[in-house]
This record gives sequence, C-alpha cells and structure tokens, in this order.
Amino acid sequence: FSLLLFAFLSAGILMSALWQGGVIKTFDFSLLISPQRTLLVSLAVIITIAGMVVVTYWHAQQYVAAIFYGNGINAFATTKDLDRSIKSLSIAVNLGSSQDRYHRTLSQVLLLKAGEVLRKKDLKPDELQTQFQVALQGSLEVARRATAVNPAEPQNWSQLASIYENVMSVINGADGPAIDAYKKASAGDP
Repeated sequence: FSLLLFAFLSAGILMSALWQGGVIKTFDFSLLISPQRTLLVSLAVIITIAGMVVVTYWHAQQYVAAIFYGNGINAFATTKDLDRSIKSLSIAVNLGSSQDRYHRTLSQVLLLKAGEVLRKKDLKPDELQTQFQVALQGSLEVARRATAVNPAEPQNWSQLASIYENVMSVINGADGPAIDAYKKASAGDP
C-alpha cells in the first residue's frame, strides 16, 4: 500500500510539474454536451455499477465459502468434531459449489461420520441403519457432485472409488462402481 501510495503521489507531482513547465497542454471536454451523450454516459455508469455489484457479490460469496471451508477443516483437525465440520463444509459447498475440493472434503468427512455411526453401541438397530444410510448416501452424493463439477480431476474419481471400496462389505455390488471410478481416475492420472 505504501509503495502504491508513493507511486500515485509521485505521478501526480510529475504531471503537475510537466503541466507547469508547458510540456503538457490542457484541454476542456464535456460528456454532457448533448442529451444523447448524457443518456449514453448515464447508461454506461449504471451498467458499470451493476457489474461491479455483481462481481463484488460473487467474490464475497467465494471468500465466505473459503472461510467456512477452513473452519470445517479446523473443526475436524483440532477437535475431531465431525458434526461441526460437516455443518461448516456443507455451507462452503453451498456457497462455493464450483470448487470440487469442497465437495471432496465434505465427502470424506461424511464417510468418517458413517464409520462413527457404525461404532456407536448405544443406538437401536433401526436408528443405526438410518443414520448410517444418511451419512453414506450424503458421502456418495457429494462425491458424485465433485466428479460432475470437475470430471477431469482424478482425485474426485479416486474419492468416489474409495467410498465404494469402503462400503463393499455393506452394499452388494459396490465393487463395480468402485472399479469404474478407479479406471476413470487412472485414465486422468496414470
């Protein structure tokens, strides 16, 4: 900031010195000479302002998504709180849906949540099954969305294959999709 401020002030002093020395001539112009020109200038200013608002909103949304993504990773890394991590990562995925790594990370945490549900001994069998299915289906769905967002990224396909591989003992026929996903991953990164 200091360098830019110094450069701006130096350029202003240089322009002033050149004008005082007669090197630079001044001239007058007006954008508001005729009503037609005034209309065009007004439209250009309105379109520019609207464009700036849209771009600022999009960048702010991406920035907030990155903050929630970081919070989700920190929640898992520091406290191993899967629920808080899932909540933050879900918000990041909703705000930054074009980021495949957000989807991939949420998918991994949901798979960990499914494993945690299976280790619980205090749940009734039907509650256990319901919570496991919700976490597993969420993990698979988010991993599929990651492959849809960026099908050229081999890590997305590898993550999807890994999920299928982890649930082969629970879901019959999961080996086929796992093999297909691993083939797509290896095609992208042999």
